[in-house]
Amino acid sequence: MRSRAASGGLFLFLAASLLRKVDDYDLWFYLNAGREVFRTGQVPPEEFYITPLLGQRGEFNEWGFGLLYFVVQRYSGWLGLAVVNAALAALALYLMHRTATRGRSLLEPLPVLALCATVAWLNYRLVYRAELTLFLSLAATVCLFERFLADRRWRWLLPMPALTLLHAQAHPSGLLVLGVFGLYSLQCILESPPGSRVRVGASLFGIGALSLLAAACNPYGWEQVFLPLRYALRGDVGLVTEFLPTLQTEQRWPYLCLLAVSAAAVALAPRRRPLELVLLLVFGYLGFRHARNVGLFALVMHLPIARAAGHLPERFAWLRSRGGLFASRLGQLAALVALPVLPAASGMWGYGLKERAFPQRAAAALKQLRPQGTVFNFYHLGSYLAWELDGAQTVFIDGRHNSLDISLIEHDRVLNAEPGWGEVLARYRASVILTPPTLPFSGKLIPLIPSLAQDDRWLLLEVEPNAMLFVRREAAGPSFERARDKRLIWEETVRAGAEVLRDYPSHADAHLSVARALVALGKPDAAVASYEEYLRQRPQDTATGKELELVRRLPRH
Repeated sequence: MRSRAASGGLFLFLAASLLRKVDDYDLWFYLNAGREVFRTGQVPPEEFYITPLLGQRGEFNEWGFGLLYFVVQRYSGWLGLAVVNAALAALALYLMHRTATRGRSLLEPLPVLALCATVAWLNYRLVYRAELTLFLSLAATVCLFERFLADRRWRWLLPMPALTLLHAQAHPSGLLVLGVFGLYSLQCILESPPGSRVRVGASLFGIGALSLLAAACNPYGWEQVFLPLRYALRGDVGLVTEFLPTLQTEQRWPYLCLLAVSAAAVALAPRRRPLELVLLLVFGYLGFRHARNVGLFALVMHLPIARAAGHLPERFAWLRSRGGLFASRLGQLAALVALPVLPAASGMWGYGLKERAFPQRAAAALKQLRPQGTVFNFYHLGSYLAWELDGAQTVFIDGRHNSLDISLIEHDRVLNAEPGWGEVLARYRASVILTPPTLPFSGKLIPLIPSLAQDDRWLLLEVEPNAMLFVRREAAGPSFERARDKRLIWEETVRAGAEVLRDYPSHADAHLSVARALVALGKPDAAVASYEEYLRQRPQDTATGKELELVRRLPRH
């Protein structure tokens, strides 16, 4: 009874601490796809809200996840969606922790500290994304195989085909799940008596083959099964921040810490298994290659880390002393308290939309304005606008389109203010533009911004964090009277650049964006320091050096 209470209490505490407000744009294209499946009863065969791709074959690989989240949001609102999202994340963590502490107390201080560390490493990815189903599928696979290794009862592995079938409807990462299954199968064969290895291997191969076939039972068939390989071979995914090499992002220190702890855990394991070293190498490499994989690495390594933590008192006598027990329990309490307190302090704990995370005023203005034609938008804003506009207007692009299709090519042509950018807008009958002033992560000023700031044919209607709404004068109608002072463009540029520099002081382009915005605001003295910092990092940029000399000669007011 006490064990069940501890299990239930730990799961509920994890779920409660993982309640999060929505601040991730990926949720919206899940909801858009889920709404379409709900209305039509089929996975959309064609793109239905991205203007340059209308009529082309659609890719809605995570349709099942989108349908689930749409139904939950429709009938229980943002609170219900936050609860379901937290429950999925908590269940993945709970399964891994339960497996790691099998035969011991779930609430031993040092394994619980390891669990809290795993939550911290995972926090970057515990958002409203279909990736949660990958975490849950991996945790279930590990749990089932560890139970099988413990008592060799085949019933533990019989759910694998059903698990991969369900996973295939929610996320195109079945190969990762089957890869972990394969690694565990090799470990199982190694641990089997020599005379039974062929039989065990054949049985595991059969279950794996059935699971692979089940993964192919989705609307996109084998194409979806091998989608992870297609992404791995692509050369342009680095255009998206989460696909950057981890050491180039803010995840570098969490990754290096996780790598060190994982290596120590494998070295200190009470029973060393080749499996854990291979998992460290494989998922450590995935975590090194792309920032988005740090959470995946953390989840997979929780098992050896928590197991090693549970055996530390056996290795170090001080941990068994009164002082050691007090210190470990105090650390456990502090870590558990931090799980909900830190997200609450950052404004992320709870439910609903995070304040100022989405261009809500711009969406409301568009619904009131109802412009003809397309809404031209910066790429990650598209799915949110499509959700809010609900078919009243199509949008130009969304966050799924980060490879070189026509939507991204035309999108970049306009944002870079290349010759003929106005013709692109005319071709798609786009009379509104929604864009931030600078690129995320780099802080580089978007070249279209100075053109819009100087062109009287474009009115500024709304300015929100990382989103500004421009409308053609002839399309503004009654909204003409609501036009804002275009100095706000440069004030927002300064704010956006400073936000990037707060997290990434070495991003030179953000310094240059701030400098040029300050000049546009008539503050050349303030701009000089930003120019100088940019040139300190980019001394080879002689053109900007000459620009600085011109700024120094500007008259002071």
